[in-house]
Amino acid sequence: MQAGVVLPAIVAGLLGALVVAIYFRTARKAKVDRLVGRPEQTVHQIYQSFFADMAIPEKRVAELWEELARVLELPASKLLPTDRFDVELAPPKGYEFDDPIKDVKFLISKYSLRAGVKPEAIQTIRDYIVTFGQDAHRQAVTG
Repeated sequence: MQAGVVLPAIVAGLLGALVVAIYFRTARKAKVDRLVGRPEQTVHQIYQSFFADMAIPEKRVAELWEELARVLELPASKLLPTDRFDVELAPPKGYEFDDPIKDVKFLISKYSLRAGVKPEAIQTIRDYIVTFGQDAHRQAVTG
């Protein structure tokens, strides 16, 4: 390869990598910005406020809550049970490509098979926690 071709190829590769990095950073920032005005809550506070009266152990709620936050790449302390996967947690317009919501939908499909529910029934974080938390608890109790 000629020396005059190598440098432009390297520069083009670096510029491409920079554009991709900016794309993903901007998409994540847009999703996090949606949550800015929300008060922070610990998973324990969330459990006490929304799930304590259900037959789901706090540990299981915490596992599922943290799993969603990790997969979505969002702070667990800012999520709400009422957040809908196709609305509040949907990718920002123009950033639909390779958004983590696809991974959440994969988990929903996988867990739904195990729980015997239709994936379409899981629309919110609360649906996710209640359905898959109670299913795991039921399986642990019945053996």
